[in-house]
Parts: sequence; C-alpha cells; structure tokens
Amino acid sequence: MKVSAAQPFQIIYSLYQHEYLGYIFESCIVHQDDKGKLTYQQHNI
Repeated sequence: MKVSAAQPFQIIYSLYQHEYLGYIFESCIVHQDDKGKLTYQQHNI
C-alpha cells in the first residue's frame, strides 16, 4: 500500500523482545484522522 502525502501521517518506531530472536526493531506508518487522532494501519516499512 502506498502512503498518500495528501493525508497527514507519522512514522512510529517500536522495539520489543522476541523469545528466541532477541530484540526486534519495527517501524510502521500511522495515519491521522480529521481530528488529529492516530489511526493504525498495518504497514511495516
């Protein structure tokens, strides 16, 4: 899925510990709605 520059979005980074793989770093795109609230969509980048 492509990210539209017309809609506001933020890049969110997370770090979590996997039982076997150790620490995993993940980034995803989160769009903002009309009220400025973050709406999660499944995007790994």
